[in-house]
Amino acid sequence: AVTATCDELNNAGKSLMPIVTTYTTVASAQTHTFTAGRSWCKVIVTGGGGGGLDNGSGNGQGAHAGGTAIKTMAITEATATYTVGGGGAVGVSGTSGADSSFVQGTTTITGQGGPAPYQSPPGTGVGGDINIQGGGGFGTSESKNNGAGGGSYWGTGNSTSQGIATGAYGSGGKGDASGQGGVGASPGMPGVIVIEEY
Repeated sequence: AVTATCDELNNAGKSLMPIVTTYTTVASAQTHTFTAGRSWCKVIVTGGGGGGLDNGSGNGQGAHAGGTAIKTMAITEATATYTVGGGGAVGVSGTSGADSSFVQGTTTITGQGGPAPYQSPPGTGVGGDINIQGGGGFGTSESKNNGAGGGSYWGTGNSTSQGIATGAYGSGGKGDASGQGGVGASPGMPGVIVIEEY
């Protein structure tokens, strides 16, 4: 008896290109539907970065980045649930970024959000085959970095844009630095979830 589908027979022995889906919209309890015929996936989950410190005195510290978890697993369910964590807001103490997560069956992968300035350690990955800690934010005493936000798995944090969320996914916002008159801090960047299906 032959139970293979036409597509499976036609593609037998071939290496199929992965189907890649990237989620960047901050939301909770969203559903990802796996593609029929794909049997395993690689998932990258990064939490949101913290928001920079703006205490009005020009000595605010940059915030920490979110962590990243990377995991390869079999596709055992038709769907999975995911959450993309938002970046933290600017504040007199800064604000922590939110966790991102991916759940398939009993498996949960989390990228922790980056903490607000002066809180430690930076966010890390939980539940992955590889768990990566985000970078720490810099203080304004680090003159070359000028209160820059910590970098994430995806790249560097905010070091120049006042009041604007910019930088890599999950990176930290910059602090209000000397000479910026209490308006130099920036929010953290939202997290991201990337799903590669094979």
